Amino acid sequence: MIDEGELGAISLYLMLAARIDPVAALHATDAWAGDAFVTSRDLEGDLCTRIVAATRDATSADVLDAALSDWVAAAPERSLAEAVRRGERFDVTSCDPGPGSDMGIVVDPMEALALPATRSFVIYGVVDQGFEPEVGVCVWDELLVAVPVKALVAPAPPPRVVGQVQDTLMDALLSCRRDVG
Repeated sequence: MIDEGELGAISLYLMLAARIDPVAALHATDAWAGDAFVTSRDLEGDLCTRIVAATRDATSADVLDAALSDWVAAAPERSLAEAVRRGERFDVTSCDPGPGSDMGIVVDPMEALALPATRSFVIYGVVDQGFEPEVGVCVWDELLVAVPVKALVAPAPPPRVVGQVQDTLMDALLSCRRDVG
């Protein structure tokens, strides 16, 4: 054994978002309820990590299952990546595919981090105005439907996008306040 511990929500999100749609990765991370990992060498000397992850319930397990299936499909073949569902728990294994392998990474990690940071900013802003967190989550969900993710996380979005975000936030706040709060 080389290392063991908890992967954690942030590392799980980054792992998933590197290979799949960051929004799907964020939803899958929301489904996460805890994990443990072990990193060791296999019989050939390749570095491998095994993760046992748990979800809150069957619905959450369905969300994580879909994300892990997409993540495994995008992994290099030589990594021997697999995710096996056992009720509300998952056994995930992946090995170092070796030098020169295409790791299947499609999203820059800094760009991927911008999505949960933006979500936190939006939800905090709603809560800071005196609304319940559920209203903030509703506003975020409506914002995701109306504005492309790339525009939401852009470091310097064009004025047209800023206006679209502001309008959507106001409309979503009114709608969500009525529906949720």
